[in-house]
Amino acid sequence: MKARGLTPEQLLKEADAPAKLPTQEEIQELTPYSVEELAKHKTGAKLLVGIKGLVFDVSGKDVYMAGGGYQVFVGKDASCALAKMNFNDDLMDPSKNHWKNSLNEKEMKILNDWVEYYAKRYKIVGRIVYEEGIDSKKDQ
Repeated sequence: MKARGLTPEQLLKEADAPAKLPTQEEIQELTPYSVEELAKHKTGAKLLVGIKGLVFDVSGKDVYMAGGGYQVFVGKDASCALAKMNFNDDLMDPSKNHWKNSLNEKEMKILNDWVEYYAKRYKIVGRIVYEEGIDSKKDQ
């Protein structure tokens, strides 16, 4: 049986293929969303989730709608929450916990895996523009 005209072997190969992530130049061309603008998309027709500076359109997926298991991420930068697998609201507030300076190496790997997961399933529709200084690396 073929799905979307693909053989089972082709489907498996497609599932294992790395996600097509935008280049830095392509990211700069994406629609910019402040954290406040992103928050406007937690209900309604356009549901957005921010992860590692990218904005994904998750509209139409039941798990992101009211009562859905992933509704907690909608309209937020879910980077730290996903990386730490802890859904505390403070972890979805980049002014308190930004992915560039709040994650250890293991958590950063987990975050990158989440970006891959989302990029394979959802359209990237924008980029998060953080307040000045929020996304700068801590001195090491």
